[in-house]
Amino acid sequence: MPTRVAIGVCTAHRPDMLGRCLTALAVQAVPPGCHVTVIVVDNQLEPGNRVAVEAHAGACLFPIRYLHEPRLGIPYARNAVLDACEGCFDWVAFTDDDRVPAPDWIAALLAAAERYGADVVYGRREWLPPEGASFWHIPPTKGFAEGQRLQHAGTHNVLMAGALIALNDNETLRFDERLTHGEDTDFFYRAATRHGARIVYSDAPVVYECVPTHRATLRYHLRQQFYLAASRSDFQRRHKGLATALTKLAGRLAFQVPLAAVRLATAPLEWLFGTPRFRRTVVRNAGKLAAAAGALSGTAGYIGNPYRDTGADGPLAPPPHRAPTLKSGPRS
Repeated sequence: MPTRVAIGVCTAHRPDMLGRCLTALAVQAVPPGCHVTVIVVDNQLEPGNRVAVEAHAGACLFPIRYLHEPRLGIPYARNAVLDACEGCFDWVAFTDDDRVPAPDWIAALLAAAERYGADVVYGRREWLPPEGASFWHIPPTKGFAEGQRLQHAGTHNVLMAGALIALNDNETLRFDERLTHGEDTDFFYRAATRHGARIVYSDAPVVYECVPTHRATLRYHLRQQFYLAASRSDFQRRHKGLATALTKLAGRLAFQVPLAAVRLATAPLEWLFGTPRFRRTVVRNAGKLAAAAGALSGTAGYIGNPYRDTGADGPLAPPPHRAPTLKSGPRS
């Protein structure tokens, strides 16, 4: 029996980024007997990315399906992918329109699923900063070990069993459309804790994020830390109770905030030990203060919407030598 795999990509107002992602997907080297379909969901009021998708469909040996989801919000777009896949695919993978999957991305996800007996495989993200990146740009550190079992995953690099989409005749697993972000953590947490899905991390499946210049700034880092903490605190409040969220918030305010404030105030002294040390101190501790504000907001039930400026990224054109080399491989 062939293995049927769908790759979902949600996009809005970013045809250049989307084109780079689809170019990478078109050259995926897949195992024998693996049939791949790419599903692109255009999440904007008008189907503005249709032309970009159709242009790549002619050059791709995999079928590319275009769907338009006019209800604005990333959960609506992700659910449009799942609705299109229900009952049709053995596996469903997700990546983002601003990611560039490695040529063996799908093959590595499938291999990890078999190796670990996983229902969900969460893969690695590598950052490719732009030339002349901001002084403050520091790539995030890795957080998981190979084969580590998780209770959640992100949709920028993930593979999930198709059986999770329709659990039985009376229940389907979908992204929570009430959320403006953090819907992927919520989705996979429910898959793991309520439905027994085995989620495993693997370093082998890689997607690259070509960071635009405006994202390689201290301001953008603080903004992301705020939204991430807001989402996590709101998640704790909804799934683990207000008492748990308040306890974690109290610990953050009582210990992390004062320490971060002191470290930030004395950061200029660390310049004596080198610029990298000073930069790390400022970025990390300013990030902790932004995260504390986000946690307070999330505990109160407000998480904001980091996608409201989705169309502001504009064309993504990192220098060619900084982008991953994509080579053709065998296709099914």
